Amino acid sequence: MSLQKRSANSFVLGLAALTTSLTAPLAWGETSTDTPSALGATSGPAAAAPAVAATVAAPASGSSIYGMVDIRPSVGMTGNDAWMENAIEAGYSFSPNVRLTYLTAFDTNIADKNKQGLGLKMWDGFFRMRVKNILQSDDKTLSFSYQGRLYTPTDPDEQAKGHVTTLRSYFTVTKKVSSALTLSFSEDPILHAYSKAGNGNNANKALFENQMILDANIQIAGPVSLYIPVVFHVATYQNYQAGAAKNNSTSSLVYIYPELGVAINDNISVGLSYYSGNLVKADLSATALGNGLENGVTQAFITANL
Repeated sequence: MSLQKRSANSFVLGLAALTTSLTAPLAWGETSTDTPSALGATSGPAAAAPAVAATVAAPASGSSIYGMVDIRPSVGMTGNDAWMENAIEAGYSFSPNVRLTYLTAFDTNIADKNKQGLGLKMWDGFFRMRVKNILQSDDKTLSFSYQGRLYTPTDPDEQAKGHVTTLRSYFTVTKKVSSALTLSFSEDPILHAYSKAGNGNNANKALFENQMILDANIQIAGPVSLYIPVVFHVATYQNYQAGAAKNNSTSSLVYIYPELGVAINDNISVGLSYYSGNLVKADLSATALGNGLENGVTQAFITANL
């Protein structure tokens, strides 16, 4: 389970998050800030998301049906528990530049003293439209791409909060600096719809929140690449009731998600990744580097893409 789901100060990572982003973020103009569980998170870091092997190639130009499976054994830096972050995605590629899919994400237990057996946890799934190279320079080193996500309330915890849907839109500018270095910046406005202002003693997120992602993709040698995203996320909460957690407040999150991947072939990638906890105080009054790094998560991953 990702940072946003395991901490009280939870946000959509991205990934979300990611994980690096599922299935070639740079090739498809999507952010790499979603771990599989963050990919399905609408409350909780994307943002997760959002967010998985940057080394896996996009489907060949002749492909139509698309599928992806991502499996991530995960362990907290404290070493107290271990779990699996899993994601399955399927859809259709209309062209080499346009793809529509649906992704479902779920966690399963490996070793958690508070869980019995499988410990299945479903996150909100989402429809994802990716359009790459909407604009592109003549030398093809500078491009603009879009990714839209429409979430479905498949997370039982989100259903209890009255979550109807969430719309995320990633607007990404990518610059190929050299054969070994590519930089990207993404702006991700997020719109939420809830049927009520809160649930129990917790306020729900407000209509709008925002995420920005700056990332570097470094081609180290041959099939080995290093992906380093830095994510800044701001969430606002509704005016629910006096004394409720996060009532009528704003909370900020800054985290990193480096990932080292090796492309076994065009369809399979393996590697290691880490995502930190929040590296700043939620009110931005100070940094929290030590605490954020200490509360991070280490993962291995295997991603199969067809």
